[in-house]
Amino acid sequence: MKSIIFTSIIILSLGFHSCCKQTAYPVAGISLTYSAVSDFTVLYDARSQKSDLSKVVDTVKVGEFNSINKYTLVVEFDESRYNHILFTSDGRSVDTISQVAYVRDKCNDIQDFEYELNGVKSTKNRITID
Repeated sequence: MKSIIFTSIIILSLGFHSCCKQTAYPVAGISLTYSAVSDFTVLYDARSQKSDLSKVVDTVKVGEFNSINKYTLVVEFDESRYNHILFTSDGRSVDTISQVAYVRDKCNDIQDFEYELNGVKSTKNRITID
């Protein structure tokens, strides 16, 4: 009887696991396009404490806007630990992404993704900033 129960548990576990896509670990993020950028420009992300935008913890280079990537970059959010102050090297754009929140389902896919862009709630994964 114990072996039947044990075998049933293994089969059920394999069945639940097999429903997941076998792909790379998904990362929460948005595809960001600045419509006003038409020359080579670098995008930086000043990551601040979640509770205080004035306390910057780290600044990273997100990437370079250029004609090859059609002035579009992906900004990733690692487990939503920070607020993000995005700014371009030409000084024309400064935007804030805060209140990043999401959950992972049993297959680690991103669900219920939301954030605030300059104080406005959004769930879009592609945005264009004028």
